[in-house]
Amino acid sequence: MIKLKYLGSIASLLLFASAVAANDFKVIGYSMNPASEIVQQHAATYITDLIYFSIEPNPDGTLATERLTPEGLAATKAMAQNHGIRIYLAVGGWGRSTHFAEVAATADSRARFINNMIALCQRHGFEGIDLDWEFPEGKSQYEDYATLLVETKAAFAQHDLVLSAALSPWQKLNPKAYKALDRVHLMAYDFPQKHSTFDDSTNAVRTFLSLNIPKKKLYFGVPFYGRNIDERNKSITYNSLVTQHDLTPDTDEVDRFYFNGPTTIRRKVDFARQQQLAGIMIWEIGQDSTGKNSLLKAIHKSLSQKTRDAKR
Repeated sequence: MIKLKYLGSIASLLLFASAVAANDFKVIGYSMNPASEIVQQHAATYITDLIYFSIEPNPDGTLATERLTPEGLAATKAMAQNHGIRIYLAVGGWGRSTHFAEVAATADSRARFINNMIALCQRHGFEGIDLDWEFPEGKSQYEDYATLLVETKAAFAQHDLVLSAALSPWQKLNPKAYKALDRVHLMAYDFPQKHSTFDDSTNAVRTFLSLNIPKKKLYFGVPFYGRNIDERNKSITYNSLVTQHDLTPDTDEVDRFYFNGPTTIRRKVDFARQQQLAGIMIWEIGQDSTGKNSLLKAIHKSLSQKTRDAKR
């Protein structure tokens, strides 16, 4: 009985891999700690790409890399070798974007920044960089950001490195910036009050598509955490919600915290597939639950079901 159950699990995972490969639909997960058990023993089974979060720029274009631990780097290499997962590095993010404006402002600092990113990718085997400037202020900084992206892409292309950017729904870049990007990671969450409803998130996708961003560049971001409806700065991991409450799959709100349960996550994956987007991205895979309410398992079921339906 145990052996049959094990074989059934293997078959299910192979079907998931087949679903992703057949449609080139990527499941991208950000991770703050890729060496953690939940990432190594759980998330690695379900994602296609991992973005190691995060280092940040120094004012002169050098990189502050102290958050890249030997354990984290070893873990990403193991995921690449054992699961075929593509590994990228995030630069910036909330609280880690202080010096982007200075770096992007001059040709010298941009060149130094770009060369340092290339060297870091080559040293550790990263397949590319995800930039997350939160947030440029005013027209001048947005123009500098566009210039930085264009110059980064030109340099990365010589080394076969991928360039992506994480963007909030209200951020609008120069068209040349979108053209320079290989991937646009739409952070379709952190709206006011109920921070990531199906309607708000899918409307954000439609808005970005109206900017003539190719569908195969756009990734639909989903949250693995809850945010308080009344007090925006209060958040909680999805795993903590599952641990503290008896949730049903279609529950998206508890104790004034709004989140995405398995049913909503599956709806979002289905929407991304229907819109022929490149995939979904997740903040943050270490916040998932490993039990029956796992959001990664919900994604897996959605993709597997679509493959079975397509074969009928």
